[in-house]
Amino acid sequence: MNRIIELLTTDLRHLIGDLGRDGGLISPSVYDTAQVLRLAPPAEGVWPALNWLIAQQRADGGWGDPVVPRARDVPTFAAVLALSAHQQRREVRESLLAGVTFLRRQAAHWSGPLPEDIPIGVELLLPALLDEAARQGIALPTRPYAELIALGARRRSLIARLQPGAGSTAVHSWEAWGTEPNVNLL
Repeated sequence: MNRIIELLTTDLRHLIGDLGRDGGLISPSVYDTAQVLRLAPPAEGVWPALNWLIAQQRADGGWGDPVVPRARDVPTFAAVLALSAHQQRREVRESLLAGVTFLRRQAAHWSGPLPEDIPIGVELLLPALLDEAARQGIALPTRPYAELIALGARRRSLIARLQPGAGSTAVHSWEAWGTEPNVNLL
């Protein structure tokens, strides 16, 4: 049995060593880190992850790559929500305020008809994050997101009827249409 574990571990190390080669790239995720802080905080403490999130914040107050403006809302909302639960430090409060200010400016990207190139899953994730921000008392405009919210409602209704199974695309955004992860679907 130990030989099998050694072989599997060696194979895994080689696979990890190949990440990022030939055009592939996996990097730490602001969204994933913020969601873990919100939904399943590490037992050893949240401050290393919070400090990392703050370090990833852009000068304009948002998170994510400025080259794709509409892709910045989801990680920024998630980071703001994660920070809002830990405001005892000044740098967290400052980062949170800059993130909220960014989101208020960013809302203009969503007013009017939805573009063809919206990021995958944003219609599910962003309305859920916007609702959570409102529940936490973070005042952000919702009107610019009206069409995105309507599209998300239609998609959540479809997902509910389809009851997605393991490995399906919808399972990767469970937090936008479910109440907790279903390990049988993952």
